Amino acid sequence: MFAMGGFHLSDDGLIDEVDSYDFAADKWSRVANLITPRRGFGAASLGGLVYAVGGHDNDPGRVDVYDPAANKWSLGVRLSTPRQ
Repeated sequence: MFAMGGFHLSDDGLIDEVDSYDFAADKWSRVANLITPRRGFGAASLGGLVYAVGGHDNDPGRVDVYDPAANKWSLGVRLSTPRQ
């Protein structure tokens, strides 16, 4: 399970941090940060990859793809219609 992005309530600053929860170890750990800090985006897992899609800030057409095996983010194919 992943917790990604968001914003700080104190100053509305965007967060690029990503945390992963290991159910077997009952432990959270920090993994590679989002390429672009954002909030209000969708996230889904497919084929062993995690997709961060759209968002409220920065670039709502952006898609970033996380590979947990490599602990690395890369750019995905842009949305044809930006989403928040």
